[in-house]
Amino acid sequence: MVQAVLIDDHPSFTLSAPAVVIGNNKSLVALMNGASSTKVVRVREIYLVNSQTVAVTGVVATVSLRRITGFTAGTALTPVANDTNDTLNVNVTAAHGATVSGEFTAFLQRWYLSTDEWGVGAADAESAAATMQAHFPVFRRSDAEMRPLTMRPGQGLTIKCETNSTAGSFDIIVAFTQEDS
Repeated sequence: MVQAVLIDDHPSFTLSAPAVVIGNNKSLVALMNGASSTKVVRVREIYLVNSQTVAVTGVVATVSLRRITGFTAGTALTPVANDTNDTLNVNVTAAHGATVSGEFTAFLQRWYLSTDEWGVGAADAESAAATMQAHFPVFRRSDAEMRPLTMRPGQGLTIKCETNSTAGSFDIIVAFTQEDS
């Protein structure tokens, strides 16, 4: 018996926010699919990589992934197309350090991450964690039986630091696709 395998080929993008410093209730990254969008955004992977290489007295930071309905201000981030022929819908916007609105109470996922520096030399907990963070996403929805995190028009997400500290920084990478709604 022959079975057909269908593979969706949607415009794909990578959003990178390098060396984002943590902060109490700070939106490290906000990604929004604007209300007038004609597309659906599906988040495929998220990476949180400790980028703190200068000595600090870090903490165990709590970082959560939450839905939002909007954001203002912050430093704009520009997603990059994985295929240079793909064009990002103008209604898809992103920023770090933004003021988010309509934040959902329930989190979609939560992580506890060390913000201590890591570096070359004797192996420690932070260097081991940084190696894992650089190679494996903290969020991934690629199982055919589970939908990816989907943002319809007027929906967004924030990766939020819930810890009261400014010691530590992370490279944040979000891989997503854009599809017709």
